[in-house]
Amino acid sequence: MATGTVFVVGQNADGSPSTFGKVKQDETEDIFGFQDKNFPNTNLVAGNPCTFDLITDPNDSTSTIATNLQPLVVIPPKNITGPYTGNITANVGDVYTISTANGVVTGDITINGGKVIVEQNALINGAVNVNADGIIVARGGGQIKGGVIMSTGGNLKVVNKGQIKGNITMSQAGRMIVGNANGPGFITGTVDIQKIRRFDITAGSSITGQ
Repeated sequence: MATGTVFVVGQNADGSPSTFGKVKQDETEDIFGFQDKNFPNTNLVAGNPCTFDLITDPNDSTSTIATNLQPLVVIPPKNITGPYTGNITANVGDVYTISTANGVVTGDITINGGKVIVEQNALINGAVNVNADGIIVARGGGQIKGGVIMSTGGNLKVVNKGQIKGNITMSQAGRMIVGNANGPGFITGTVDIQKIRRFDITAGSSITGQ
């Protein structure tokens, strides 16, 4: 289950409640059209945070659309700015931010639809398993030393001098972004792609694993 915002709500010619529109996914900023018969019952409007399922477009097997939109239950973000020993699980709606050079997490990260950000020279010493349309973000000098596994729509964003030193394996993954307008991303491990929806890398970014 992905998270994002309602981007656009369609307009029916007869003025009846719309069942279509567009959503924008968190962090990847991908925009997907949605078709959802239940949408008028959700009370969602443009700009509202929401959850949604990503499925293959039944009319175009090469495209992805959103469905099953629901209001996102807002959970207070969790900030880690010092040493932390233990595993972390981020479910849908959970946002963990690990920041500053003192923010060192020694443990594995499991992302089941939530989001984990490592930034400002913080460090994750363990492995990361991201699935269920969740996302891991390494930015602003944040580092991940362990391996990263992306599955069932899991997303990865390594930008603005973020770094991943472990190996990356992608199976049924969502999107991988290496570098953006804020700066390059660096991966020194290997990258094994079995299936991914989209993979972007900018000039100045690098993948150096053998």
